[in-house]
Amino acid sequence: RRKECGKVEKKQIVGKIAEAGYSQRKLAAELGMSPSTFSSKINGDSCFSANQVLSICNILDIKDDKEKIEIFLG
Repeated sequence: RRKECGKVEKKQIVGKIAEAGYSQRKLAAELGMSPSTFSSKINGDSCFSANQVLSICNILDIKDDKEKIEIFLG
């Protein structure tokens, strides 16, 4: 059974990753997860923890709360 979590807006997060000069692989490594785990999380197959969301926002310099909600809670 699939765990319910907020829907990640994949297009927005992928754009933010590129904007910050990262690749998904590099961001996954900084978060201490495999690229496949990161991919499953942005595809909505599993959930980011609150700490992972905070780390992503810090790494990608996402400061606006409204933007955080739009990206991570769909």
